[in-house]
Amino acid sequence: GAFAAGAHFILKPRGMDAVKIVITELNPGRSFTDCTTFFGAQMFDTHAMVETSSGLELINILEVRGPLAWLWVYLVARHVAHTVPQEMEALVQKAAEVKHA
Repeated sequence: GAFAAGAHFILKPRGMDAVKIVITELNPGRSFTDCTTFFGAQMFDTHAMVETSSGLELINILEVRGPLAWLWVYLVARHVAHTVPQEMEALVQKAAEVKHA
């Protein structure tokens, strides 16, 4: 479907159950935030692009809220945070391929 606030997609991480992720905020060409709901908590992941004097800066902010946030940080968010550098590098490489295609 359309990439728009309110839209959702299903993510199936390796070795884990599939989760529904909802786009909660969209600022076209600048940022978007998605939300995964767990029992007792929600995980928000904000992805942003900021033009700086030295080039494009990619920003990723991960926040877990709710009474069981501590549990989901331990079970999920720590792993997500550890994979961000590899995901950013893959995104940069993909963007370079598209730019030069």
